[in-house]
Formats: sequence, C-alpha cells, structure tokens
Amino acid sequence: MIKIEHLNKTYNNSVKALDDINLDIEKGDIFGIVGLSGAGKSSLVRCINRLEEPDSGKVIIGNSDILKLGKNELIEQRKKIGMIFQNFNLFSSMTVFENIAYPLRLAKQDKNYIKKRVKELLEIVDLQDKAESYPSQLSGGQKQRVGIARAIANNPDVLLCDEATSALDPKTTGQILSLLKDINKQTSLTLVIITHEMEVIKQICNKVAIIEKGKIIDSGKVIDLFSKPANERTKHFVEYDYKLPEGIYKGHLMSLTFTSEVACTAIISKISRRYSIDINVISGNIDYIQGEPLGKLCVEIPKDYDIDEIKSEFEQYNVRVEVI
Repeated sequence: MIKIEHLNKTYNNSVKALDDINLDIEKGDIFGIVGLSGAGKSSLVRCINRLEEPDSGKVIIGNSDILKLGKNELIEQRKKIGMIFQNFNLFSSMTVFENIAYPLRLAKQDKNYIKKRVKELLEIVDLQDKAESYPSQLSGGQKQRVGIARAIANNPDVLLCDEATSALDPKTTGQILSLLKDINKQTSLTLVIITHEMEVIKQICNKVAIIEKGKIIDSGKVIDLFSKPANERTKHFVEYDYKLPEGIYKGHLMSLTFTSEVACTAIISKISRRYSIDINVISGNIDYIQGEPLGKLCVEIPKDYDIDEIKSEFEQYNVRVEVI
C-alpha cells in the first residue's frame, strides 16, 4: 500500500530530519510512527503526501511514486490521501456542514451528492445535531470529529493523522481513537498515526515504527515490540515504569513480561513450590494490544537464591525477564 525507500530530508540549517527511511505499510494497517519531539515524525508524514519535498528516495502509494508526479497528477493523488491535524485546521467562518462539504466541492461533486454524503459523514462521527454549528461552538473532541469527517469525505485510501489527539484530554482521546478504529474496521482504510504517546500506539495500532534523530531504530508488530524490544533504545519507549520506592525491598527485583494465554500467577506458584521460596509480587498491570493481553509484573526473589537460575525457569515459560 505504502512503500517508503531510502527517504532523506535535510532542512536549510543542515539538520537531517530524515535519514534513509525505509518502511512498508500494508493496506488496512493502523501503522504508528512514534518518537520524541524533533525526532522527524511530522517531516515523515508530510513527505508522504508531499507537503514537504524530500531530498531523495521513493514514496510509493499503490502503484505510484508520488515524488515523480507532476502538479496535476499530485492533485489527483492527494484526493486519495486524507489528513487530520493536532489543531483541527477547520474554517472558522464555515459551519460544520460546510467544513465537511469543502473537499467534496473541490472535487466538483454535485449538490445532491454533497448533501447526502455530508449527512452520512455526520452520522459516522456522531455529530448529526451539529451541522449548522460553527467550530467556535464545538469542544475539542467535536472539532476533531469534524476534521475526521472532512478527511474521509472523498473516500481516501490512506488517512494520515499528525498528532491528532495531542490537544485532547484522555477520555476524548480514547473516543477519537475508537472512532478511527471503527472506520478502519468498516472500510479497510489504511491509517498512519503520528504520535509521541505510546499509549496511543497501544490503543489503536497493529504495527509501529520508532523514529529517533531522523532514523527508524525499530519497527514491527506492536505486541512484539512491547513484549520483546530488540534494543536498549526501544526499551526506553516501551518499558513499564514500576516507580518503586528505594530502600524497602531487600531481595532481587525482576520484571516479568508475558503475552497471550500465559498465566503468570500459575507460573509463579510452580516456581515457588519447586524452589521452596516465597516470590513476592510487588506490582504490575495488564494491557490489551489488538485484543492480545500484555502483562507486566515486578516480583521480589529472596537474596540467598540464584537469580540466574530463577530467571532461566521463568524464560522456559516464554516470559521475558529483566533483573532490575
């Protein structure tokens, strides 16, 4: 669906925003691109629809390398690429109806189709009663719903979301992500989610790439990156912070990560019985990524036991173990 090959972008101040980016995004993916501020996320997404011109490389969407398209061809290609923004970018002087209708008018659709399509879109984003309202009369979440409706008005193949929930509170963020997930499920629309928040990645994405200083440092299925981070820089993004007070625990502390149907409490019981030791569960949580459980536990092992042997026991059950 989207294939990015050897993409590079340098700004006038010689800062390399993108350094040999290579990504494959398949049709129907909800693909997250995550990184800290200044990592190159927004430069990447703006190169995908050529709001920024890369220095070199390829951005192939479908069968077209959009970096080779002329002006008129690019205009046609962009009709199939929707985009939503952090700050909504709505026209303040237009009603909700007119904001959503705007791309349809640009596409020269007839009035009856526009009226019908806007009505459909208002139902999709659950704003049927806001058609004649102005953006100033809407909450942040409602504004973003208008932005989503406008972005999908022309039935695009790809929806680019540039920090689309950063200006929203957690509850509203969850609602917007749920809406995007529903749209993806119903239409197989390919979503590219740009964010600095790993919680957003966990809630909605099936695949993710981590970008740092213009380079992709890791990529793959979300559940794999959280359960088996490939390198220390990846761990910085995905590790659970147990926030343990200092000086309280005297034994060995271990972080246990488990997925799928692994019943970690049963494993703890088995190992406790085998070694006749008390394993103290200190804290933990369970997240669900694409419906698959991802568990994190912090446990304490008495000091007088061989920590490497206990670690090996846990690893036999496909539990990832880190000694804290």
